[in-house]
Amino acid sequence: MPAKVESTHQLINRKLVVYKRSDASTWQCRYTVDGKKWHSKTTGERDLNEAIPKAHEILITAKALKQRHLPVVSKKFGDIAKLAIQKMDDNVGYEAGSDSFPQYKRIISDFLVPYFGKKHVDSITPKVMIEYDKWRTKKLGKPLAYSSARKHNVVLNRIFKEAEERGFVHKTQIPYLETRGVKSKNYATFEVVEINAILAHMPAWINSTKREKPHLRRHVMHDYVRVLIETGARPGKELLNLKWKNIRIKKVQIGGVVTVHVEADQKVGKGDDPEFMDLEPTNAKYDAEGNVQSEAEWDVTVYMDVYGKTKDRTVNGFGVTYKVLNEIVKRN
Repeated sequence: MPAKVESTHQLINRKLVVYKRSDASTWQCRYTVDGKKWHSKTTGERDLNEAIPKAHEILITAKALKQRHLPVVSKKFGDIAKLAIQKMDDNVGYEAGSDSFPQYKRIISDFLVPYFGKKHVDSITPKVMIEYDKWRTKKLGKPLAYSSARKHNVVLNRIFKEAEERGFVHKTQIPYLETRGVKSKNYATFEVVEINAILAHMPAWINSTKREKPHLRRHVMHDYVRVLIETGARPGKELLNLKWKNIRIKKVQIGGVVTVHVEADQKVGKGDDPEFMDLEPTNAKYDAEGNVQSEAEWDVTVYMDVYGKTKDRTVNGFGVTYKVLNEIVKRN
């Protein structure tokens, strides 16, 4: 440590010191969390009375990072990436429970840390980014798709933001990240004859296994495919995360008075307990003995509130979807 001068104040013996350089207007602090390595950081304060509590705050934060096995102070990209990952795990400053976090972590571990890990974050220039793009293309054996390149840039921006917040890099030093990549092509759609062939084959496929778990999984796959085809929902989480409480049913009597079987603004059931199975039409006609005079024909609409690619939305199903839901209830 340098010799003590008038502008040096020891706050905690052999642990925390605040000082001011002759060429600086703000107070700096020097601290150690293990008694061996000393770290320096600006308090950002011009007044000593405000710099002292700020210095204590810096030391407390450093101790917390040390306890969590995170770097106390480091400009290395790899160490800052660890802090960004920890923030994702803690959901600090980000949307809680983001489904993209696992993808972001894979990008960090598979691409960013192997290339940038040992570099200082303030040394990553546009030229370095060009070299990284070449390295990434070689690693993959092909140019990155546009959508994937955009995710890589999102992760890079998170890490640069973390570095900026900690004072390791100035905003003007962060390279502009242009999204470059191969535009994805739309997958070919299924022809009607192909859809019919798939649906016709699935019952035999379900029954071709004697084991209970695969048998149940195949039933669910059959349900999933039928609802997917009828509703046009996006494959993936839109239907996989669907719950009974997100489903509403509406029935309209054909050739008669409009009847809502379950009000459109009403949930099907409470929690995971569907209740729409045993409800009767409210306008059914009965004879003197209380029997329904004639069986009504109904058009059914199933409203399913799903979390879409960019926002919540409602997808509509009809007779097939209603049939599938009834089958699920009966199986369970």
